[in-house]
Amino acid sequence: MIRSIEDNILKKYQVYESIDIAKSYWAFARLRRIPSCEVLDVLESQLFKLDRSIRTQEISNILWAYGTLGIRPSDEYLKFSEKQICLKIKDINSQNLANFIWALAKMNHTPSKEVLDVLDHNC
Repeated sequence: MIRSIEDNILKKYQVYESIDIAKSYWAFARLRRIPSCEVLDVLESQLFKLDRSIRTQEISNILWAYGTLGIRPSDEYLKFSEKQICLKIKDINSQNLANFIWALAKMNHTPSKEVLDVLDHNC
């Protein structure tokens, strides 16, 4: 079953919007199945193309999925997510902020000074 889900993602990821990517991560986390490196790579690369449309909920849900699965995203994705949170801090709600911070802690990742400053001044 997981292989067929991965095959479907690999065929269609180019048309995925950020919500589709976030839901894919969420599904793998709920199933407690770590996707293949190939799937993780294509989902991340597609996500980077959608940086203007990604919402804070999607960012936090993706990081929640990584934390739930006990894996760490690429350093590039961590930087991307931190940048997006800083840019969109006014849009984040308490649940998404909690998921974001929990996931970073679960990965033993210390947020950048910029993230800490933005959180300090806006939350």
